[in-house]
Amino acid sequence: WSRNDQRLLQIKNKKIKYYTDIKVCRCFVLSNGTLQILNVVKEDSSMYTVRVYHEDGKLKAEEKTELIVQGERNLVRPACPLSCFSEPVPQPIIYAECINKTTAVKCEVKQATKNQTFTMEVVYDKITKKSNLTKMEFTTTHSGRFRCTVKNKVSEKTTEKQVKCSGQLDFYLIISIAGGAILFVSFVILLIFCIRKKKTERLEDD
Repeated sequence: WSRNDQRLLQIKNKKIKYYTDIKVCRCFVLSNGTLQILNVVKEDSSMYTVRVYHEDGKLKAEEKTELIVQGERNLVRPACPLSCFSEPVPQPIIYAECINKTTAVKCEVKQATKNQTFTMEVVYDKITKKSNLTKMEFTTTHSGRFRCTVKNKVSEKTTEKQVKCSGQLDFYLIISIAGGAILFVSFVILLIFCIRKKKTERLEDD
């Protein structure tokens, strides 16, 4: 990371090397390469550049980000991406198992970072449950595909799981069975009516 073409720090093999006084910089880099600045002041307004290199030393990517701090209240304009202050969400883990003809569902994240705020969603059969906790548990009579999504202002990750519990009938399957039964009964009634009508016509001819 550089500020106005002046090197601040670098991370290599999970080790951070500073090119400036850490007390003056008030900055550090997260494990995913995100630069974080503590106690932002007006003098921090600058053009920040991040460069990513391959293992052989060749430049892989370069991106510039402008940070503008205005006023004594340290208001940060949208010129600085949200990734300056947040970390990507971890991959959620979803569990679903059948218990007494019901489905027990649990979605959680085990590597939540400090002071992280995100939204957790579990979607099944067009029903959505939301929470701001790191774990969500509930039971339902539904089965099928469950999708757990964890997201914040920086990133979003999803995990899906298919589960089918014995003894549970899908809503659409129930409707299909009921519809088929109604059609069958209607056909039988119509068939009986036709037979009786023909029989009556024969008796009239005789």
